[in-house]
Amino acid sequence: MSVSKAHFLILFMNSTLIDILEYINPVRLFGPIFAKELIVSSRRRRNYFVRFAYPFFLAFFVASAFTRVFGYRGQYPSVMQVSQLAQVGISITTAIVWFQFIIVQFLAVVMLSTAISDEIYSKTLGVLMTTPISSFQIVFGKLLSKLLQLLLLIAISLPLLAIIRVFGGIPWYFVISSLCITLTASIFAGTISLIFSIYNRQSHLVISRTLLVCFFIYAGPLIAFVIMREFCKDNLHLLIPKLGLFFINPFMLMRTITTAMQLPSASIPGETWLLHCAVMLGLSVIVFIWSVSCVRKAGLRQITGQAGLFLTRKERKIADKKLRQSYSSSPVSGKIRDIKWHPVIWREIANPMIKPNRITSALGILLSLAFLVTAYGLCIYYEVLGRIVTHIVFVLVYFFIALIRTSTFASMSITNEKEARSWPILLTSPLAEKEIALCKIIGSCLRAWGYWLLLAAHLVVFILAGIIKAPVFIPLVLIAISSALLVSSIGVMFSSMCKRSTTSSILNIITFLTCIIPVCCIPFLYFVSPLFAAASIFGVWGGFIEMFDSFNISPNTPLYIIKIIAASHFSFIIYTVIYLLVTYGAYQLSANHIRWRIL
Repeated sequence: MSVSKAHFLILFMNSTLIDILEYINPVRLFGPIFAKELIVSSRRRRNYFVRFAYPFFLAFFVASAFTRVFGYRGQYPSVMQVSQLAQVGISITTAIVWFQFIIVQFLAVVMLSTAISDEIYSKTLGVLMTTPISSFQIVFGKLLSKLLQLLLLIAISLPLLAIIRVFGGIPWYFVISSLCITLTASIFAGTISLIFSIYNRQSHLVISRTLLVCFFIYAGPLIAFVIMREFCKDNLHLLIPKLGLFFINPFMLMRTITTAMQLPSASIPGETWLLHCAVMLGLSVIVFIWSVSCVRKAGLRQITGQAGLFLTRKERKIADKKLRQSYSSSPVSGKIRDIKWHPVIWREIANPMIKPNRITSALGILLSLAFLVTAYGLCIYYEVLGRIVTHIVFVLVYFFIALIRTSTFASMSITNEKEARSWPILLTSPLAEKEIALCKIIGSCLRAWGYWLLLAAHLVVFILAGIIKAPVFIPLVLIAISSALLVSSIGVMFSSMCKRSTTSSILNIITFLTCIIPVCCIPFLYFVSPLFAAASIFGVWGGFIEMFDSFNISPNTPLYIIKIIAASHFSFIIYTVIYLLVTYGAYQLSANHIRWRIL
């Protein structure tokens, strides 16, 4: 009897120990969503493309930094070149750190832009809520699986940074602090994108709203600092800790530690970046907890058959009311609207630029108006509104915003219909492929009319005020129309080739940043960029032709011809012809891929 009791006691202790170990197992915290996301992510083509493109562009930036610093020293003796290796190492390290700091944050926003919306739209979130999987495990598994993909990208640069330290002049604290700042900033941006994906089905809306929120969070203290600087000149050093410029702004802190690395005299306390990382992680935890609560509400609504969170508040109330009431058998009354436009163009314009009855839209409009009033007010206060350089900056900002919104609308024009299963219906209509592609391009341009209206209003007001010269208007309008068609045709091209909106958005944004801004600073792309074309029009027609003298280009290089063309009075005609030719090529490719990947 004693033997059986001892045997029973041993079995009981073993089972209890197994239960305890199973409860504290960290894999249980991750949940099956984490394992599923890792398996799926490792098989997606876009992740293979990201893993290829990231080292490629990283190598390009490293080569550019090496050539820019070390290539100019080829005329000096070898001893002097060896003595400058430390400066070369600092320049290369700075290029690597800033490249991954910006790209990893952007990838975090893009990767998590459809983390929850895919589950809601495919109606699998409600099914997940009926399983033992908690909302915490769903959100945590989605977030951690994407962050592991980003950690792999960050790890690519670690061996390179360790090798470059051999050149000297690069302290370890800069490498470690920059990696920590990059990681915490990416986590915060990813959590913001994740919570927006709960309420927005379209990834481009999630990306744009996340970038806008991060801009206001990071730039808000800087604007407040500029305003309060005039009233606290005696205690200027007290404003920085009060406004939290270092604690919630990773860009400013990264710039500060970079300056401290390049100029040892401009040192920064070592505990500042640690406190910044702690603050960013704390904010990420708050947003993460909020996301868990929102995911649970969304899942419960889907289980009970209520209206989804992608609808407006008014639409959800109407749908919930219909769910509680019995449906009437009487026919629906109401007047049918006549379509006076082309049906495809009408379909694009029917999607309002600003969704009505949404608190977020109203809040975004109010914040944008407040930002514009603050910007113009500061220009008036500092008496710089009468300078043509100030208006060049305003025009370029409006031009960039209008271009990127036109581009994002175009990149979703076809993939949204593929995801909604309405694309095959359109293809059964008598409309030809070229007609559909052309109408999609024109409709995407017309859909962003509000952003182009800001640019036109600024030009008209200050031309009438006599600050901007009137001859600038017509060339700039031609550049604006041709560049809008350019980015719209490229967006429609990617939308016709891709099956998912996320894929087309990523390809479109990469092309936009590379060719339109351009962020890679390739000389030829720089001179044919629409932003440079707009600036060159102000330089030629506004009387600032000396702005081209800042580009020290040798007359023996082919780029010198491009410089001469950009500085001529007929450059806008050449730019317009180039943009229209590229538009025609993208339009042909779009028409050829209209019936490719229908479902």
